[in-house]
Formats: sequence, structure tokens, C-alpha cells
Amino acid sequence: MTLPYNQLPVGGKKSLQYPVSQQFNFDIASGNKFGRYSKISSQEFFNMMVSDGALVPYAGHTLVAQIANGNPGRGIWFSTITNKLYTVVESGFYSVDLGTFFVNKIATISSSSGQVYISENLGSQIAIVDGTKNVYVFNYSTNTFSVTVVDFLAVYLSFQDTYFIAADGLTNEWRLSNNNDGTVWPDAPENVGLIQTAATTTVATVALDRLLFIFGQTFCEIWYDQGTQSLFPYQRINYLSIPYGCVNAASIAAANSRLVWIGTNKNSEVRVLMSQGGQAQPVSNDGLNARLSKLTTPNDCVGNIYNISGHTFYHFTFLTDNQSYTIDLDSGNYYTLTDEKLDAHILRNSVVANNNVYFVSNLDGNLYQMDQEVYNYNGKLIPRILIFSHLRIPNADRAILNNMSYTMEQGLTQTIQEAHLSISRDGGLSYGNIVVTKLNPLGKRQNILQFYNFGALNDLTVKNILWGNGRFVITGITGTIYQ
Repeated sequence: MTLPYNQLPVGGKKSLQYPVSQQFNFDIASGNKFGRYSKISSQEFFNMMVSDGALVPYAGHTLVAQIANGNPGRGIWFSTITNKLYTVVESGFYSVDLGTFFVNKIATISSSSGQVYISENLGSQIAIVDGTKNVYVFNYSTNTFSVTVVDFLAVYLSFQDTYFIAADGLTNEWRLSNNNDGTVWPDAPENVGLIQTAATTTVATVALDRLLFIFGQTFCEIWYDQGTQSLFPYQRINYLSIPYGCVNAASIAAANSRLVWIGTNKNSEVRVLMSQGGQAQPVSNDGLNARLSKLTTPNDCVGNIYNISGHTFYHFTFLTDNQSYTIDLDSGNYYTLTDEKLDAHILRNSVVANNNVYFVSNLDGNLYQMDQEVYNYNGKLIPRILIFSHLRIPNADRAILNNMSYTMEQGLTQTIQEAHLSISRDGGLSYGNIVVTKLNPLGKRQNILQFYNFGALNDLTVKNILWGNGRFVITGITGTIYQ
């Protein structure tokens, strides 16, 4: 007899009542749902993502070009004109040919650490700023590299409407280069903009479609190019401003008409924010916000936007705090990312080039390609962990979880794949013994994996760890509970 677990048969003596059972579905389609406290929810998916309602592996990566060993990458740019990637590792400025992955050192810049910002204009120039008073310009048509000493602290760089646009980290100014010439930055009214909302220093100048976002420390102004040639060309949109600045310009990422960053203001904690040309909306929930509030160094962070299999992700890492997350901006689901040791993911800065995602590593500065069909980290196993929401009887009565059944892909790889399961009876604070099950070998494609005999509970949390070089595709998880 099968009834909902919160209904008991009516009539008769208690000793004659039938056991009451209910089959239920585990939530696999909503990503991380951990709460402010583990008692609320512990649900967290590591290195997995949701696609078409199924759980599938998040992308792995492979090494494609060795640039420098042991030195973090600092920035990356893709030029559609040259079909090359340009990156800064330590003090070296390099190009990487995407046909051969040949690495060529172009020049040396004066600094050797910290984030750099790279952009390109219509005059065959690729410019770099590194938080100093230098603007470095590589002209790929003449194969020349130059250094321009400017009269402001160039802490961010973008390009829009023939201008390189840089933030001045010492004042509330932001600066325009000459048209398509990053070697000239006049200190003239037609080249100098001012933040007007409040006293601050300029943090970043970000081009998004036809708009220009000027970030201060605790707010953001939005400007547009009005096309005036004799006066300053940009006009502020007076009726629209964003009451959040950003904790670090390196967290800002713009693509696909979306601007995402790690933001804060005088009255709020750190949170993830997104604008699509208007007011900013939080894209982090209570649980993630609670985690962000506990960071020791939230301003030591980087953020990137890229597309994988039609999903647009904002991938962000807190370097000192050793944590990485990614948010699917289309669905709102977010996931935890790690390296093979469960430390932060190694991606520092990424670009999308020729329909592929490439990134420089925060660990070794080398160039990697991220791929949904790669199921390891350059040959190293990826820990794929699924922690589900607590299983509780609504009235807190004890019950028995009889079994769990996984509908999942099996038998498609020669490598050994395992599913590890452990349970917590204290709200996800600690877990018991691990039960190990080997998935079916190549050719045996039965798609049901089952676990039995979980015992009595009134608060149970299930954790799975999936190990193996092949892919894992889970389309459903069900269980049966008796009361």
C-alpha cells in the first residue's frame, strides 16, 4: 500500500495500521541551494551543472600552450584581426597563435604582478594598463611596441567609439585617448570626464553595447556617446545611476549585453550584481550572500563571462579565500567550482575565441582550453560532489529511507567510474561511512544505480561523490520513505 508519507490510514488499532510509504524525487535541477545555515539547506553541487533538467559535468580543461611555469596569468585578450591571443604573465607580454599555439614574447612591461587590462582599437593597436602611469601599446601592423607615460594612474581600460577609455585611480577623472591612438592621452576638456555623483576615485570604465559604465567605489554612473566632436563626447544619463560600486575592477565582466560584478556600497555587504543596461539586480541568493559576508578578503577577486553549450556563465573566484563559484545567467542556477584538490578553480582570465573558451591560469600562467566534452583537468580527476537538501518529515517524526534510485548513464567508457555515498543525520554537519559502488563497465548500459537500507531518520542529508574520467549524466533520483 503506497500513500503520501504525511497521511496515515484511518480507523483500526495502531498495531494493525499498514506501513505508509511515499516515493519522492530529489531536486537535481536547481543547482546550489545551501542556506544561511546548514540546518536550512546543505544543497551544493561541485563541478556539475544542469542541462535540459539533467545533471551533467561542468567543463574540464586541457593545456594548449606553456607560457611560464609558476607565475600567475595577469590578463588575456583575443584579436579577431590577427587570430591571436595576447596575454601578460609576470612581466612578459606574449602572443599565442591559435592555429599552431606558438608562443611569442613581444615585450616586457615594468610591473610583474597584479591584474592588467587589455583592449584593442581600430588602428591596429593593442593597449595594456597595469595600475601604473604607463600605457603600453603594441601595433601589430608595424610590429612595434611603445610605452607612453601618462599624467594619471591607469587602473582600467576599455574601448568604445574609436577611444581607449581609462579610469584614473587617483582622482574622480576618467580619460579618453586620441581617436584610434593609444599613445596619446591629452589633458584637455574634450578628453577628460568626471564622476559627478559623489566624492570618490574612479575604479573602472566599462563599455557595454552603446553605454559606458563609470564605476566609483560605492556607486556607478552610466554615460553614452552623444557624438559631439568639439566638446566632451560623452553625456551622463542623469536619471539613471546604480547605487553599487565594485570591490575590485577585476571582478567586472561584460558580454552578451550583460554586465556582472562583485559589488558593495556604504549600506550593504558584498554581493553579485548584474545590469543589462539599467538598474542592477542581485544574482546571488541568501545562502551565497551569507558565504560572501564571511570572506576575509572579498576584494581579492576576479570575474569572467563565457559561454558553454549555450549557457552564459559568470565565473568568479576569491583568491585569498580560495573559493570559486559560477552562475548560469540564463537560469539563475549557481554551482561551486574547484580544482582537483578542492581548492579554488585555476581560471584567472578568459576569452572566447573561434567558438572555444581559453584562459590563463592563476597558478602557472599557462594557456588552457575549457571544453564541455573534456572530463578531467588536464588529465587529473575532477571531484564531482552532489550534496542534496535535507530530507525531513514535516511533523519531525522519524521515518525510514528504504532506497534511492539513480537514473543515469552508464557503460560508455573503459575507465573505472565510481559513485561514493555517505549520509548525515545532523543537518549536514558531519557524514558517516562511505559506500562505494562501481558503475557498469563498457557495454553494460543499464541505467539504474540503487542504494538501500539507510535506516531511521528525522533529518537526513545525502552526499554523492562521482569519480572517473568519463562523463556522468543523471536524469533523475528518486527515493522511497516509510513511516
